[in-house]
Amino acid sequence: MQFFTQFVIYKINKMKTTYFISLEIIITLLSLYFFGKTESQAYNHESYSNMDRSTWMSKLPDSSRLSDITIPGSHDSMSLHGGFAAQTQSLFLQDQLKVGIRAIDIRCRWYRDSFPIHHGIIFQKTYFDSVLQTVVSFLHSNPNETILLKIKQEYDSSQNTKSFWQIYQNYVAPVNQSVWIPTSANPNLSEIRGKIVILDDYSTSSTPQNFTSYGISYKSRELFDSQNFYQLKTPLEMTKKWKLVKNQALKANNSRGSSYFVNHLSGNGDATGVFPYFVASGRATSGPNSDQLFTGVTDPLGKKMFPPEFPRRHCLLGI
Repeated sequence: MQFFTQFVIYKINKMKTTYFISLEIIITLLSLYFFGKTESQAYNHESYSNMDRSTWMSKLPDSSRLSDITIPGSHDSMSLHGGFAAQTQSLFLQDQLKVGIRAIDIRCRWYRDSFPIHHGIIFQKTYFDSVLQTVVSFLHSNPNETILLKIKQEYDSSQNTKSFWQIYQNYVAPVNQSVWIPTSANPNLSEIRGKIVILDDYSTSSTPQNFTSYGISYKSRELFDSQNFYQLKTPLEMTKKWKLVKNQALKANNSRGSSYFVNHLSGNGDATGVFPYFVASGRATSGPNSDQLFTGVTDPLGKKMFPPEFPRRHCLLGI
């Protein structure tokens, strides 16, 4: 299996990796892999996509362990509001699932006994029940798929009379038939088809078996190996980001254990103008045809000194 992005090209054999990335990269990754698009064709910042990969997991054997599957995911999956510094997605959740996303990152503010969805201080104009309804509807239409839902508390909590998990259970009760009840930290695909698998990023500590009553323990350092360099000080740190992403992918590829390797391709740097769309595209604006910015690596004009998958400018002097 090969995955191509504008950052890195590598061979993946039995890779055990989950990607939490901004959707511009998701579109690039999936478009290039499934349709052989060029970089300019694959980068997308629109609010729609014609791609349909709703059933890709149906082709995987039931005996596949969750840790044996490379799963594309979206970072801050519901973050469509808040401007360039806060917006990480351009597609609504149902469209993300349609293009092939199977791991979603849901940030719940614990507020007035409810879960409004936030990205930091910014309310994303929806609640956790809407997330669940969207995911369950997708799974009813595509019962051979599974969705990993990472849940964590976002921003501050206030004015609550119930615990975080009591509120969670109230939300889940109407759809509990579609939520997997954990029996291990590494289930077979046959156990979780048509189900939501919770990645518990709220509980402060892991358990010896690496799963809780609600889901797989995302905070388990024994189970999850994560690359998440996201705070880019300048556009030139794209080189550092690119190398970390590549090294994590190779590390996962060489592993023969049951760990989960999480590889965040997303990044930001609000104060320095390194917005999520730039980390996805290396471009000056979110438009697909805007100018490429300097990203820490340049080539002499007309020469290829660095791997072709890394986004960079050409320079007469090769500075």
